[in-house]
Amino acid sequence: MLLVHFVDALAGSGKTHAAVRHAHHLAQQGHKVLFVQPSITLIQQTLADFLTLSPAVPVNAIHGNGSHGSGTSSNVVGRIVQHCTHAGSQGEVLIITHTAFLRLPYFYRPDRWHLLIDEIPQADWCEELNLAETHHLITNCISTQVDESGLVGARYERVEAKNRTQLQAMLDNKNGDEVWDRFEDFISKLLSPHWRTYVLDHQFYDLTNGIGDRRSLWTFGVLSPSLVKDFKSATIMGACFKESTLFHLWIAQQVQFRPHQRISKNLRYARHENGSLLTIRYAAEEDWSKNFRDKALTTDVVSEGQPRTVLDHVAQSVGATFVETPFVWMGNKDLPDNLFTGQARRLPNSPHGLNCFQNVHNVAVLSALNPPPAHFAFLESTGLDGTEVRRACYWQAVYQAVMRISVRNPGDQTRKTAIVMDRSTADWLADLFPGCAVQPLDGLAAMPSKGKGGRRRKHLCDADRKAAHRDRFRDELATELALINGVPPTIGPLASLAQELRQQMTEFGRGRDQTLTTMGRTDLDAMAGTIFTSIFASKPFDFMPLSDVDTIIEGLRHFHGNQFENKQDNALISPAIFDPNLSEDTQRGLDNIRAVWGVWLDNDGGDLLPDEFARLFPRLRMAIFNSYSSTRDQPRWRVFIPTTIPLSVRAYKAVVGQIIDAVNKAGFWSAKQLVDGRKRKSNLHHGFDMSKLVPSSLFYLPCQAKDPADSFFTDHHEERRAPLDPYQWIMAAANRARPEPEIVQPATASVPPVPANDDKAKTLSPMQVLSERLLAQQTAGSIKSLAQRRDTAIEAWRSASPGEGNVAFFKLGMTLARLGLDLGEIATILRQEALHARHPDERRQQIKPLLKEIRKQALGRAA
Repeated sequence: MLLVHFVDALAGSGKTHAAVRHAHHLAQQGHKVLFVQPSITLIQQTLADFLTLSPAVPVNAIHGNGSHGSGTSSNVVGRIVQHCTHAGSQGEVLIITHTAFLRLPYFYRPDRWHLLIDEIPQADWCEELNLAETHHLITNCISTQVDESGLVGARYERVEAKNRTQLQAMLDNKNGDEVWDRFEDFISKLLSPHWRTYVLDHQFYDLTNGIGDRRSLWTFGVLSPSLVKDFKSATIMGACFKESTLFHLWIAQQVQFRPHQRISKNLRYARHENGSLLTIRYAAEEDWSKNFRDKALTTDVVSEGQPRTVLDHVAQSVGATFVETPFVWMGNKDLPDNLFTGQARRLPNSPHGLNCFQNVHNVAVLSALNPPPAHFAFLESTGLDGTEVRRACYWQAVYQAVMRISVRNPGDQTRKTAIVMDRSTADWLADLFPGCAVQPLDGLAAMPSKGKGGRRRKHLCDADRKAAHRDRFRDELATELALINGVPPTIGPLASLAQELRQQMTEFGRGRDQTLTTMGRTDLDAMAGTIFTSIFASKPFDFMPLSDVDTIIEGLRHFHGNQFENKQDNALISPAIFDPNLSEDTQRGLDNIRAVWGVWLDNDGGDLLPDEFARLFPRLRMAIFNSYSSTRDQPRWRVFIPTTIPLSVRAYKAVVGQIIDAVNKAGFWSAKQLVDGRKRKSNLHHGFDMSKLVPSSLFYLPCQAKDPADSFFTDHHEERRAPLDPYQWIMAAANRARPEPEIVQPATASVPPVPANDDKAKTLSPMQVLSERLLAQQTAGSIKSLAQRRDTAIEAWRSASPGEGNVAFFKLGMTLARLGLDLGEIATILRQEALHARHPDERRQQIKPLLKEIRKQALGRAA
């Protein structure tokens, strides 16, 4: 495990000052120190500080500017490489920029150098490339593959260089080609040994195959800890270090962080003691963004026919607050330097370490620094939630800007004012300055509302505890998969975890069983789910035979040829392999599941079409087919996704949760999500039945639609598609906990026993035998009659007149009891039917006393 030291230092606490003296001490002792800083300005300040120290030690600063910023000149990189290659054995300090350090192709003998990085490097990267006509320049030189690390979600693929020679030529760009220059940032990260680059899987597939209207490509990057590997020691310094994206992403890559005691003990302070002198004012209750900033505020015209915007209003209020008072301000690059008509001095957008504004007592931060939605989604896939992203990106930048003024100097007793743009930022900042005042900015009562207001956030995050939870979650699911597949770990910490999990997992009867069996069978690896003759059946009719994926999908296609007069005449399948004897309370519930094979989803019709769903997962083998009620105008469909191995119940939920999350990221939502009040760019309904995301769910087998002309069955089996690998998906799932879907248990009832012997088994394939047996069972009619009586009772309840709901609901419960359903099954149906009531809450309140009455009558009959 890689060890990295860190200095979690508040701005102004003197970390650079302390680090310079630590580096000077190391150089005196004959050590080499590589000092990495974010800007040339800061390097010049640091170099001047070194020159004041005695005795003098060799100090060199190598920096310069290229077309892409400080430190990007190839000459600078070459000079650094040459210096390190020819450095002698004496102690010295070499100072370079972050940009130059990240661009180094290699570092000669890092084991001879102590690495000190001043300010936290940006560990994530995102860029959208508009490649409508020229994508082949890049896509012909790269390839994509599944990311085995599990660092990011299953929607993303790792990008690798296929033609490094051509990519290097494009990066060098000796002739100054402007098109090649556009790809410089992406190619530099792609060729770097210290960046992992990614693309959206379905977007890359669509782009390279000419599918869809969007011709752009989102590219992403994650900085690897290999950047600091093999150095004699590595130390990173920065404010609120444990809230940074680097800390989160490197913890996920097994980096161990340890405080640097020598530097930390020489800091000026560990907390801001002058908070009582600071007033923090905020402009809006809403989270600040460019869209909100540029929103038209009124019909007033400010100039040249342009409407007055939120920014105009805020700028006027800031100017009025600081009238005749010096202040500094920071804002996005698209804001003009004369926004305040000479009233204020502008801060650079990266003001880290600057000390030249300490004579100013007021600051306004107008920047909107939120990453684009695609970048937000990428960071969320690594486990950072929305608040953590804002804290690591936007709030940190605001804090750095505020710390340029006199609040940086603990001895300055002048009162200070900092104006930020929203309430949540002000509250977070206030946690860093105990005793400060937080007030709204005057004159902004008419600010528009764009959604939920800001709420107070906790300042300190618990990234290390979260990382431990993630690692535990990943280890547990991986161990569960090993147990389900009969290969539990036998040595090391995971062996004891396996013993612990076996006592908890319902699949093993919470420790009663050492091996998995069901209905007297031990060959669970030959089962691809459980077949039931109706939704009322409590015991399995049979298990779907499993030999290979192609055979399973062809078997489903075989079932798809069947036609039925009513949907209820068809049989059903569950991905779960049930054992009715596993639980004393249920026969077909979650506690009866031994294992799960494959993923099944039910789409009741929405805006997400079958082919579009398949495009979202271009590497997954899947079969998509119509449901009985599907029509050409309103398709309803089911998805079957085979898996490489059986899953545990928890692993199945984790995988399905990621699938639904990917659908959400593509802009499709459940009915419940669409009415939760959140502002979304898309209001499209995906149509998936959210009650069937648990492995105990039942799905009607494929069959012809009511009108056979509306039937379809598509096997998506292109060369790049393969069954879902649960190990890969649970690694990605561990990055973020997904809410478990509401469990809706299906109703069950007893069915006539199934004959044990079948003469046709000697001549027919297992799938044909199963089909024939199902046909014989369905024609018996007993289950159909029970289903019809149940449906008649439900229809009678639903058609009750206004004012009769209480009585009709009571009659429904009693009728279900007379049909032989148990209390759990009756409760499930009543909860579902309460949704159809004119007053659902009243009906839900009626369920408990109704069940009590049914139980009372049943006991009376037994007596």
